[in-house]
Amino acid sequence: MSKLLVNVKSQDSQFPCSSVSQANLKRKYCKRVWFILSTILCLRSLAVSTALAQTTLPGTKPLTLQGDLAAQMVDGIHSFLLRKTEQADKERERLWESQDMKEFQHSVPLKRERFKKIIGAVDPRVSLTTLELVGSTSVPAQIATGAGYKIFSVRWPVFEGTTAEGLLLQPDRQPVARIVALPDADWTPERLIGLASGIPPAAQFAQRLAENGCQVVVPVLMDRHDTWSGAR
Repeated sequence: MSKLLVNVKSQDSQFPCSSVSQANLKRKYCKRVWFILSTILCLRSLAVSTALAQTTLPGTKPLTLQGDLAAQMVDGIHSFLLRKTEQADKERERLWESQDMKEFQHSVPLKRERFKKIIGAVDPRVSLTTLELVGSTSVPAQIATGAGYKIFSVRWPVFEGTTAEGLLLQPDRQPVARIVALPDADWTPERLIGLASGIPPAAQFAQRLAENGCQVVVPVLMDRHDTWSGAR
């Protein structure tokens, strides 16, 4: 009889017959799992926070500035550029002066190459032999006539697959000089030669050069707007 009771008890422990007992076991199991997961997450967060608090790169410190940080950054850049401009003005003569003409002639190409790298003019240039007149049967290349000169729309190769455009002011007589007139980035060539309004006559120096017998090329410069950037 005792053996039978033992067997029955053993079977009850392996196969609970009460749904209430099963629910209690599930609740206890879920609570235990949730407690373990919560503990792990808390410990991990504490470890990460401690590591971040203790990690400081050499030569750095936490940012404690207050106010408009963007405006402060712009002001700092402005001050830096002004300081460098004043410094360059003071050092220019010392850097360029030389008692030896051979040494001076040797240093000029090096300075030019460094300047080309600074402005990004490092691509191989296409050899220029002539300017191409831009026109057709409906729109001629000659767009206007000035006092002693003609104005043509032209273009010329710069890099492989890249061309530049502008206006050519060709004097009616043999040119006394050949000049590339660079306008402000927001000025069109037409403004610089008096064909369009927008700048005072005193600033239209390309027109005066052509009137005095100079052959003048006025290139089209990239303006400061984003019209052709694809941003709109």
